[in-house]
Amino acid sequence: MENIKQKATQPKNNNSTIELDGKIYNLLSIDLASNRLVKEVPYNVDEYVRKFNSGNIAGETPTQRTPDQWSRQKKSRLILSLLLNRPIGTIILAQGQNYTSDYAGKTIIDGLQRSTAMTEFLSDRFSFSKDTPPIKCRYKSTDGDIITENFDLAGKKFSKLPKVLQESILEYRLTTYLYDGFSDDELDNIMYCVNNGASFKPFQKMRIVLGTSLMEEIQPVCDGVFWEKTESITAKNDNILGCVIRSLMLLTGYNYNNLGTSEMTKFCEHFTENGSIKDINKLDSLFNQLIRTSPPNKKTVLWWAVLSRPNRIIAVITSRVHTKAKLPTHTAIKDFEGLSKDSIILLE
Repeated sequence: MENIKQKATQPKNNNSTIELDGKIYNLLSIDLASNRLVKEVPYNVDEYVRKFNSGNIAGETPTQRTPDQWSRQKKSRLILSLLLNRPIGTIILAQGQNYTSDYAGKTIIDGLQRSTAMTEFLSDRFSFSKDTPPIKCRYKSTDGDIITENFDLAGKKFSKLPKVLQESILEYRLTTYLYDGFSDDELDNIMYCVNNGASFKPFQKMRIVLGTSLMEEIQPVCDGVFWEKTESITAKNDNILGCVIRSLMLLTGYNYNNLGTSEMTKFCEHFTENGSIKDINKLDSLFNQLIRTSPPNKKTVLWWAVLSRPNRIIAVITSRVHTKAKLPTHTAIKDFEGLSKDSIILLE
């Protein structure tokens, strides 16, 4: 008779032992999978930025925000922290399993804005903001006397800094960890957990809730030519993603209470379970139809009628919220409640 492997049981009132084949086993440790490693990777800023620029460290994943979220003031504060040798937080990288498509190489799962800011500063793409405070520096005379005086940073680019300050930035030691050998789903969950305790932006949370697979389908819609025709709806702060998600809410007939970010996040959770790639493709097709129309004056509420069997779709771009009177009379006003400035929605 074929031997059937017995399942271990846990005795009552004792959560540190199990029993298998009449033998008692005591809990020893957590069995961390040997093929899933978390290790510290030593980089200074110079090494890290070189790898980032060459693509050896990738910054673009579907669940990440776009790398243009920080103001020049915030970027300046980061570079100031590098000069003063202050902690700037941990940068977390991921490298998936051999068959993975989304994390095939080293990919940033936390630290994209910091990585972008360091890269841009080293390539002179921005200067210190005007409100950047001076730093105290030590100066030495030819006869050996040392004094301390302020050095003004405001308005200076990397190439205009003295070599001593440039080297201080380049040699700064980053705290970087690599998650190696995890699946895409595990890495998406790790990204969510890593950021969950931080100040989490609503649209970034939506990206993570939707997950890599769905965002790979939605992102091309966000990157479409249609958005080049819109004057004030941009990828910054994920305004375009918000427009696309609101459009999907309406297009799929989702039962929403309003079009605010909280309700949008609930929809994302719903869409991961019930959504279809066909819905995304249909939305993309509608935007492509709109591209072929002549854009009217962008200073008012804009709308186009687009025939789409079996329904008539109306696209609405709003640059002002209080314009209900200008909307078609058959349009339900509730569909516009909760809309932020410069949003696009589709109405059936």
